[in-house]
Amino acid sequence: MTSRAPEPADLGPLSGCAAELAEAFVSLASDIALVIDEHGVIQSVAQSSSAPIAAGASQWVGRPWVDTVTGDTRRKVELMLTDLKTTGIARRREVNVPGVQTGDVPVAFSALRLGASGPVLAVGRDLRAVSAIQQRFLDAQQELERGYWRARQAESRYRLLFQVATDAVLTVDASSLRVIEANHAAASLLGAGMSLVGRAAPDLFDRSSRALLQELLLGAGSTGRPAEIHVRLPRAQSTAAVSATPFRSEDGLRLLLRVRCEGQADLSASADIHRQLAQKVDGTRDGIVVTDSSGRITMANPAFLALAEGVSEDDVRGRPIDGWVGRIESDVAALL
Repeated sequence: MTSRAPEPADLGPLSGCAAELAEAFVSLASDIALVIDEHGVIQSVAQSSSAPIAAGASQWVGRPWVDTVTGDTRRKVELMLTDLKTTGIARRREVNVPGVQTGDVPVAFSALRLGASGPVLAVGRDLRAVSAIQQRFLDAQQELERGYWRARQAESRYRLLFQVATDAVLTVDASSLRVIEANHAAASLLGAGMSLVGRAAPDLFDRSSRALLQELLLGAGSTGRPAEIHVRLPRAQSTAAVSATPFRSEDGLRLLLRVRCEGQADLSASADIHRQLAQKVDGTRDGIVVTDSSGRITMANPAFLALAEGVSEDDVRGRPIDGWVGRIESDVAALL
């Protein structure tokens, strides 16, 4: 035999006490309750006295229910009234009730008809606390997205300057001492046509200097302090100053290696790299200025010149950077 669904209970006998039921619902499980006739007109209103949804809700009596919500949610009330005429029950829908001082109040209403021809009891829950939590979540999410894009932009600028730097620069994993990144200058100086990524950093230098370099890297990684030594370059008679600076990344401790040749610099290569740097930074909105080791400006992009109150690059070239950065000489000295 096929089981039949039970017939819904006849709520008609409760129609005479609809107003009392509204008060009971508000006191037990809701924030507002409305009694509505067959024409959709509000007959009585009950709401919590501690945190009323609408201060003037008592004046809704005699008004159509659709006129007590904002225009953008009238359609939801109309759909609820249609459901009540056909099935006697209206599923939960969220509407907005106009507020006087606090703005629109979101309310979730459910409704049922008390009997075939009886009044409608609509029960609502105040969603202001839920909406506030949702808004805080959205604000936090947007702030995370803004932070993510700021980090991406900073990373892009770092990679740009990393590649056009005139010194050889390598990023090394502090635990394995293997190269993670290497710029063009490092590949030209140490690579001999081979990729440096994945190779042990000490093996990139002359055999006589590998033990010293390994000691430098291990010491910087364990103490967390930068250090510098002089080593011999591979297949060359010249020496270089190698500095190791530890820094933290998402994947663990890293070491930033900077290799500066102590012999005669390749002026043509340096000029070419300088041109590359100028081309790449001229279009950025960030102010970028390049100085020599004493802090005198050698190049400045248009964004920096605009921050420097519209001077030209010729006006700032050769002048100390402390004329624009820092309030006292010690600020610039600390940066250098």
